Amino acid sequence: MPGAVKTGLAFPWVAKYTDNGDGTVTYSGGMRLGKAINTSFEYNSGNNNILYADNAPSEVDHTFAGGTLKAEIDALPIDGAKLILGLNVEEIPAATDPVPVGAMQAIDYDDDQAAPYVGYAVVVSGQLTRDGVTNKYWIAFISPKVMFKLPNDTFVTKGSSITWGTDSLEADILRDDTPKHLHKRHVICESEADAISYIKTFFEIEDDGEELEG
Repeated sequence: MPGAVKTGLAFPWVAKYTDNGDGTVTYSGGMRLGKAINTSFEYNSGNNNILYADNAPSEVDHTFAGGTLKAEIDALPIDGAKLILGLNVEEIPAATDPVPVGAMQAIDYDDDQAAPYVGYAVVVSGQLTRDGVTNKYWIAFISPKVMFKLPNDTFVTKGSSITWGTDSLEADILRDDTPKHLHKRHVICESEADAISYIKTFFEIEDDGEELEG
C-alpha cells in the first residue's frame, strides 16, 4: 500500500452490504468487530493474458479476480458473529426451577444460517520520513464487499501460563456493484479520528461522538 511505512493496526469495522440494483450500494448495522491483532488482504489476478509481438511479450493484463481477507481479532462479539455469519441467537431467560440458572444465549449454526455480504475496514497507522521530517498518517483501509467463511474452533486447556485464545476469520473479497466495481479503497488521513470518521461515513454509521480506544 503506497503512502507511508506501516506501523500499526486498529479498529476493525463491518457493516451489512446491500446492492440496490441501480448501480448504488448501501450499508446498515455497522459496528466494531472486536480489536485488531493482524489483518491481511491477498488479491488474485486472472490468468496471465499476454500479447506476444515480435517474438516477445508486448502487452499484459492483470485484472482483479477476487481475493482473500484474513483477520485475527481478540474476540468475536456475539452481535458481530450474528452480522457477518448470519447466525441466530436465542435468548434463554433465567430460571429458578428445577435449579437456579442465570440468563443464557444459545448461538445456533444450522440450516437457517446464511452469511451476508458485508463491508470490512480497519485503521492502519504509518509514518514517512523525508529530509529529516517525519510525518504520521492514519489510513482508512476498506474492502467494500466481502463474505466471511465459517471460522474454525480451537481450544487449549489452561496450563502453568495462559495461552491466549483469539479468533481468526477469513472472507472472500469481491468487487462491489457500483459502476466501476470497487474492490479496495484506502484514504490517507491526518489523524486516527479522521480515519475512523471516514469509515463510519462510508458504512453509514451514525457518529455518536464516542472516543474509541484500541
